[in-house]
Amino acid sequence: MIAPFLHPAVSLSQYLTNLEIAAEHGLRLDLFIQNIIFLALIMTPGIAIYFLKRPMLLHEFPLSIPVLITSGIIVAAVGAKNGAGVHHMLPLVPAVTMATLQIAQLKSQDPSALISREAGALSLPFVVDQSLLMGHAIARSSSEWPKIVELEKLYGVHTWAEMGTTDNANYPSTYYRVVGVLRGGPVHLEVPFLLDLRAAGLGDDAIRDLLQHCKVAEWVLPQAGNPFSQRNGYNGDELFSDGVRHAFHNNYRLISRGTYYDVWGC
Repeated sequence: MIAPFLHPAVSLSQYLTNLEIAAEHGLRLDLFIQNIIFLALIMTPGIAIYFLKRPMLLHEFPLSIPVLITSGIIVAAVGAKNGAGVHHMLPLVPAVTMATLQIAQLKSQDPSALISREAGALSLPFVVDQSLLMGHAIARSSSEWPKIVELEKLYGVHTWAEMGTTDNANYPSTYYRVVGVLRGGPVHLEVPFLLDLRAAGLGDDAIRDLLQHCKVAEWVLPQAGNPFSQRNGYNGDELFSDGVRHAFHNNYRLISRGTYYDVWGC
């Protein structure tokens, strides 16, 4: 967990400051319930095996299982922050899977007790849910892959270009900004971080300064949507002020048009 903070470009103090800001967003009951349901689903196979097999538990199990459950509830609460969600529960999956396998391998108190098909069936809802999500991701991949290919070519020409944003409908097209980052490109604008800052009531003066003084020479924007017109998903307010949009339109011109992305230069 501490490995990322060993890099000189990663600041632990700034990370903690960001967490402090995000803590002001409050928790949502619906997200907490979703997280608890996810936790219950991934733990169901292990619990079912235990009650059906009645294994002779090793001495560490009576402590480790309650600790795992307690940790899961804590993560579920943290992942209920406005803007978070069930993906915060994913780090628990390996630990729960390992515990389930260990329980399944333990010797049963009753030699005649077998793990029935019903035990496996209890995990079916989780398997179906994740299979549907995976199927949806695979179905979308055919339309998303060309965007990555275009960005690979684009960043090969515009080495120092940075990914900006347009509106909410086209925000998912900015997820592939990592292509430029992996090529060593700079990052002055990180929209998820800005969402937290703006929801906490902070301004966007730093972004306006970037645009007014051309500190970012070139911006890559999704072709559809008006530049920097995205709204904040937390509260529906404008993510960027009129001053940001005015600075952009006063200083930047379209220099390259692609199928999915445009490049604007100062």
